[in-house]
Amino acid sequence: MRVMSFNLRYDNPGDNGNSWSFRRPAARSVLEEYAPDILGIQEGLPHQVDDLRCWLSEYTDVGRGREADLGGEHCSIFFRTSAFKLLDHGDFQLSETPDVPGSKSWGTHCTRIVTWALLQSKESNKRVLAVNTHLDYGSELARAKSAELILNHVGSFADIDGVVITGDFNDTVEGVIREFTECKGYIDALAAVDETGPTAHGFTGQGRVRIDYVLVSPSLRPTRGGVITQKLSEMFPSDHFPIYADLCWKEE
Repeated sequence: MRVMSFNLRYDNPGDNGNSWSFRRPAARSVLEEYAPDILGIQEGLPHQVDDLRCWLSEYTDVGRGREADLGGEHCSIFFRTSAFKLLDHGDFQLSETPDVPGSKSWGTHCTRIVTWALLQSKESNKRVLAVNTHLDYGSELARAKSAELILNHVGSFADIDGVVITGDFNDTVEGVIREFTECKGYIDALAAVDETGPTAHGFTGQGRVRIDYVLVSPSLRPTRGGVITQKLSEMFPSDHFPIYADLCWKEE
């Protein structure tokens, strides 16, 4: 399976020539060219998610907005309908009251959300838990507590064969990522295939820091991956480079 994490950059009029109306063809091109089986997006406003639905007609998506009215930025998950059957899905806030939409804690700058989908492979019948999120950039405590919430949620599932966690973690491998890799044994998929270039570039094309990740359980083996740095349709699709990882089951 091919898994992609893609921070779309919310449609900010202040981005001027880099606003969504200009970047739409580039975003569509990267999705069509790399054709992920599972896609986790961040910062998608409702009309941006609608655009992806129109382009990705062979996919199903799950997820809601992070605000109290269920609007605002989404961390939606798209999956290829021919490859997976949806068994269950949901969302929760990254806060002390995860069941309360729009809630936030620990000094976060914004409300933060997790979207998850329990998928069953139509080829192998294996069950994959896909988790997608966008952690806070302003609070180290919030990132640590959010990681704890995510790991506890994943741990509540029984009888699953693999876990894929995608997201903009707003941190480096020396930060909150260690909670997943060193403490819980998750594999940093791009590091496993020696593709660890920076992902945030602010529309400059010059990457500054690596903060976007695909993390996978030890039952999955990364075979290929990359940071997608090229312009498409003469534009960068976002202020983050999308990333992807190709995975197989370890016994294969």
